[in-house]
Amino acid sequence: MEGGDETKLLDNVNPSNFAVCDTGVYVLDAEAKPRPVIDFYSFATQERTLLPGLPREMTIVPSGTSLGVAPGCQWLLFMKEGPISSHVRALDY
Repeated sequence: MEGGDETKLLDNVNPSNFAVCDTGVYVLDAEAKPRPVIDFYSFATQERTLLPGLPREMTIVPSGTSLGVAPGCQWLLFMKEGPISSHVRALDY
């Protein structure tokens, strides 16, 4: 913010499938096979780490704003395809 050159952090990220927090960037790959994955890019280490697998039965909505992170970077929110309902599932990373 105070000047300097731009630095590219990540390649091939869907503009609606990432969420930034104080310590890094969470990236959702809804098209990964055999199922979607979320990884984390750390500002401190400048490395990407694959997070533990999403539940096998999960089908993530591949477009739209599909990923969010709560303040403190401890909770992720993502949209799941399926019947219309009001279920919230918490995954603690």
